Amino acid sequence: MTAAAPSQRAVELDVLRGASALAVIVLHAGSHPLTDQAASGHASWALLVPNVMARFAVPVFMILSGMGLALSARSDESYPRFLWRRMSSIVPGYVAWTLIYAWLFPRHDATLLSDLITGDACKHLYFVPAVLRLYVLYPLLSYLARFPWGVAGCCLLSWSMTWLSPLLTSTSFGAFVDDLLPLRWLGFFVLGIWFAHARSSLTRAQAVAPVVATGALACMLAIVQRVIAEAADIEVALDDAEPLVFVYSVSVLLWSTSLRLGDGAFVRFLSFVSNHSYTVYLSHILLLRVCVLGLQALASESTHVMIFSISVVLGIPLALATAVLSERARRGYKVLLQSVAE
Repeated sequence: MTAAAPSQRAVELDVLRGASALAVIVLHAGSHPLTDQAASGHASWALLVPNVMARFAVPVFMILSGMGLALSARSDESYPRFLWRRMSSIVPGYVAWTLIYAWLFPRHDATLLSDLITGDACKHLYFVPAVLRLYVLYPLLSYLARFPWGVAGCCLLSWSMTWLSPLLTSTSFGAFVDDLLPLRWLGFFVLGIWFAHARSSLTRAQAVAPVVATGALACMLAIVQRVIAEAADIEVALDDAEPLVFVYSVSVLLWSTSLRLGDGAFVRFLSFVSNHSYTVYLSHILLLRVCVLGLQALASESTHVMIFSISVVLGIPLALATAVLSERARRGYKVLLQSVAE
């Protein structure tokens, strides 16, 4: 049976997912060099611009998660079956990579169970438990996404968490609530569910999205540059610019879904990245560390820009290769189990 050709909309979403996966690598490849530079009260544009531009990646991933769930939902499917179908494709990889990070980078104040619940085994794994919790809440969130007040309320709550999250996480109870209910991501996820059904009627918003995205990016760069000069702390600078990330990310998504893409090599490459984006996301931190260690072993001296550039140039193909090998290993394991069962 031949599969139907994907729609243009599906191609654009795949391209956006692939671009987001690459943006996450760019974001984390420049994280440490930018932090070091900012500590001296300045940051080069070669590091600052890619880092701030890539800030759309994780919010867009969350929006696409909501869209994907809404587009693949089956009206005749039971809730337990729905959860099993979605989580069985996410949890095994997450558990495997949590074990890898916990083994390679052990922390004395953590247990494997706490790492699995919170995603604290590595700084990027928090995203997976957050998505899984939102999957559990999908029936309620899907209901809220039917109404403008529901979408607006969830978005406002997530946007407000920009200021409330530091207050919550300053106490153990607040941190528990923040982990239990990923409120910072709630609006993005609900927005994705709403987009899945309303995207064909958003032509006016798509028309102005490039202007809004460019303006938001320019403002974020100006804020970050100014705060770095004043506070010499990249985290403080990024926190000050964080409220604009919501606007920037949504505008990037609207802009991307308005494009009419052909079947060129770059589109095929991003679609390929999209197909392996989950494993790329899980593995890329480890591979970026390998790149940095390799550079330090080969070069006696290296600049911040050199570390960033080498990490991106080598980190992307390494992450993709790891994803392809992981997929082949998974398929081989399934074939082995089938052969043993027969």
